[in-house]
Amino acid sequence: MPGHWPLLCVEILSPPDQTIDELLDKCKRFHEQGVEYCWVIAPESQAAWVYHKNMEPRWIPADSALDAGQVVIQLTDLWRGLKNKRGNRIKEVQR
Repeated sequence: MPGHWPLLCVEILSPPDQTIDELLDKCKRFHEQGVEYCWVIAPESQAAWVYHKNMEPRWIPADSALDAGQVVIQLTDLWRGLKNKRGNRIKEVQR
């Protein structure tokens, strides 16, 4: 809804249908609408980018944190959580 954009948007890369550049362009459009922070996550490669309003997008090392003011996520926690989640799905399918 125009005028009621969130403070933070998180985009998750879904290969092969999406590219990092496409998602960063999407973040730019979000910034134009008023979103302050945008994170792009590539779970398969355990890569992340931050793209904050009025800044250039930048890659974040895997042992760093994503920071949007009051929201901070350690990437090592995110990757560990994804690994555990994937493991749970594999066990369920094998049953």
